[in-house]
Amino acid sequence: MYRGFYSLIQYCPDLARSEAANIGVILAFPDKPFYEFKLAKTAARIRKFFGYDEISAKSYEALRDATTTKLHHLRSEIKTLDDLVRFIKSRANEIQLSEPRLIVTKDPWQELEDLFDRLVDKEQPKPRRKGVRESLDEELKKPEYRNLVDRQVDVLVPKMAVSITIPYGFQNGRYNLIQPATFPYESGADFMSRTGRFRFESELLYEEKQSPRGPMQLVVVGEFPDGGEDMALRVKRMLEEKHAKFYRAEELPRLIQEIRRTAKPLRPDDSLLPG
Repeated sequence: MYRGFYSLIQYCPDLARSEAANIGVILAFPDKPFYEFKLAKTAARIRKFFGYDEISAKSYEALRDATTTKLHHLRSEIKTLDDLVRFIKSRANEIQLSEPRLIVTKDPWQELEDLFDRLVDKEQPKPRRKGVRESLDEELKKPEYRNLVDRQVDVLVPKMAVSITIPYGFQNGRYNLIQPATFPYESGADFMSRTGRFRFESELLYEEKQSPRGPMQLVVVGEFPDGGEDMALRVKRMLEEKHAKFYRAEELPRLIQEIRRTAKPLRPDDSLLPG
């Protein structure tokens, strides 16, 4: 569990009246370290509180961009709760920050989303985002992949005397074993454990010479939290060192295109059999 604090980012057009609309949230865990924020994309909440004519879409966009730039610069300055308090007290324009409140969580990224949904954007329901496993299932269940993709592939790894199950497999000269994986914001130990497992499995699968399916290769499709670009690059580099292919969830269309373009039939097509 991590102990930190959050502060609401508020739009306050008249400081004397102290009336404000929540437009974002800052979440910080100095010991992790973790410092992130999220701002509303539109002026909808401001207009609800102060009227439609309070601020134009263009003016809000400029205000949001300026605030984003300022908050990005604070990353190197906010080390403690006192640092944030000093910054809050220095604010003198329409963007204000609330007094920080303590919070305890095991998942900072999810906590940021939950705080934003509850305190800023709670009246604007968001469509549920599909996970990478669900997206793969939805695509690969189509009839065109019936004879190109195996499901729930059991693979014996003789060196370890164990069998592992991979959700999908297709043949294109190597038998590609597709493993969807989620990489949430975790401790370094958890991150290394998950990545290390895929590295180990990939090396064993790639070097296995006796498989009835022929040469094999692990294909990892990784899903990362917003802002996880650096993490994704590290995973990609570490897995490719051990012969795995790697795609981010956002690159799923590229993998699907590869299956369409290169996959070989896995068995005779029943529709082509006589009678």
